Amino acid sequence: MEETVQQKISYYNHLLNFKNKQITTLEEKIALDQTMLQDSDFKRQTKIRAKIIGNQQQWQNLLNEKTLIISILDKLASIHSLLNHKNNFWSYFFSSSKELRVQQKLLNTYEESLTKLNQELHSTNSQPTKDQRNFQEKIQQIQVIKSNQSPIRNQKSRQLH
Repeated sequence: MEETVQQKISYYNHLLNFKNKQITTLEEKIALDQTMLQDSDFKRQTKIRAKIIGNQQQWQNLLNEKTLIISILDKLASIHSLLNHKNNFWSYFFSSSKELRVQQKLLNTYEESLTKLNQELHSTNSQPTKDQRNFQEKIQQIQVIKSNQSPIRNQKSRQLH
């Protein structure tokens, strides 16, 4: 299981680097288009504005993906930490198994959200406002799961001290 976690960590780190490059490229395109906007006639300005709006929506979607990837990496780090503790301390094993299941469930939720977000972003019929609403709903679901796991963390920290 630890090898699988390491592979996922590596994959999501590469994916995060790729998304960062895409974000940087889009930021450069938006900046270039904004400078071109100043030197253009009205007809060309309209086209450039539409292009800027499209790029800004794509940029926002990439930031949403990046946020999910960072959350996935955080959960993978938690799982990796729990696995290491499990291997080193038998007493910790019994207190951390429930936490490990919670972290794995949260990781699966994040991965499913990222997959759905990617599918929606790359489908030709999706609308930007619909994508943003769906993402906000997913974030709210994730926050509910996070709030449900906090008592487990508090118990664990009390046991360690």
